[in-house]
Formats: sequence, C-alpha cells, structure tokens
Amino acid sequence: MSMSKSSTARTEITRRRFIETSAAAAVAAPLCSTVRGAEDIAPPPHQATGVKVGEVTDSSAIVWTRLTASPARSSGGAARGRNAQQEGPANAAVVDQMEGACAGAPGRVRVRYGTREDLSDAQETDWAEALAATDFTHHFQLRGLKPATVYHYATETTGPGGSPKHGVLRGKFETAPAAETPSDFVFCVMTCQGYPDRDHADGHNIYPSMLSLAPKFVSFTGDVVYYDNDAPRAVNARLARLHWERMFS
Repeated sequence: MSMSKSSTARTEITRRRFIETSAAAAVAAPLCSTVRGAEDIAPPPHQATGVKVGEVTDSSAIVWTRLTASPARSSGGAARGRNAQQEGPANAAVVDQMEGACAGAPGRVRVRYGTREDLSDAQETDWAEALAATDFTHHFQLRGLKPATVYHYATETTGPGGSPKHGVLRGKFETAPAAETPSDFVFCVMTCQGYPDRDHADGHNIYPSMLSLAPKFVSFTGDVVYYDNDAPRAVNARLARLHWERMFS
C-alpha cells in the first residue's frame, strides 16, 4: 500500500498516526476519514483492521474490507511474548477481549472509487453483506480501470439493514502500467514480521521506512503472522484470526 507521510520521531508515533501510515497491503493505505453529519459530528469508522488493496493489474484491483464491532482494537489483556508455552483460550468471548483483538460484526460494506481525490467522479460497488462465515470480510473486484492511474477510494460500512452508518476509511492505489509500456519504478519486498518484534506499541518502523522510498507496491512473501511461535498458539480458527487482527490493527 502507498501510505500517508509519517512522523520521523520514533517515540512520537501515536496509534492513530501509525495506522494511517503503515496499514500493510499491496498498493494503498487507508487514510482515516469520516463523514460529517448535520451537526458536524463524525461517526467513527468500524474498520479497525484497515483496508487492503492487492492483485493490482493495469485494469483491475481487489479491495479487501472488514467490518469490526468497535472502531479500535482491544487494549485489554496482555501482549503475549515469543515462545510462550501457554495455550490460547478456546472461548471466543475471552479472545475478543485480548490485547489487539478486533472482533468482527455483521452489517454492510461497499467501495466508492474514482480518479479524483474528492471522489466527485466516483463509481460505487453494490452493498455487500459482512457475514460471520467470512469473518465479516468482503473482497471487491474492481475492473475496467485505466493503466498507470492513481485511484482514490472510500470504504463505507453500516450496521445490518443500513443503519447505523459508520465513518469511512479513505485511501488510494495506482494501477500498473500497460504491459507494452516500459517502466522504471521502486517496489518493496518483505517477510518475517513477528508481533513481539514490533519497534513500539503501535507496530514496526519498517513501514514508515518503506514509505520514504515512495514504492509503487509492496510484495509480502510469507510469514506475515506466526500461528505457533507468538503466543497464544493458534489452536482454533478464532485464535488464528486474532493473530491477523492484532498485527493489522
């Protein structure tokens, strides 16, 4: 993902700032933004695990979304260390309260996207249901895009049936050049990111460092999370999802 400008002071990176600058994916990072109501009250986004844009070609992209029960990750519980021996709890309600957890929630999601930053030319997808069967995620297939073009997007969510409306996440991505067009650009490759190896409470400094190179995309080649190395060990599906939630929230 491309990302917004980050703080240069390692000790001054806040959780909100870090999420804005370092949500991981192929081309675009979400920039937290909200829809203003009649009384200028901004409802919070319910997308605490961010948005990911991947599999970007010269004419298509996949936007990954997830609706979460809360606007932010759980701050309760204790962060588990590497090689801890304790097994994780089997009770999903207990897992939902662990440090870094972001329980999903039923509702609706859609994507608005266009080449103008204000989205005045935006196309929009149909609303899709966020269901427990897919951990409240949905993949939107965007097609018919222009090559070598920056697209801005806003991911919107609501509760079941369309109410209440939540705040949105905004971001951007750039499509690949046409296959016959010679190109020269920078991209990043990474692997092996461990949750206990974070540089500070809000994540890894590698993301702001990659951002400084202005990469066109990032390739994740494996070991994005560790199910059996970073406790609690993922002995069930809920615990496996916890590893993803805490890493990307």
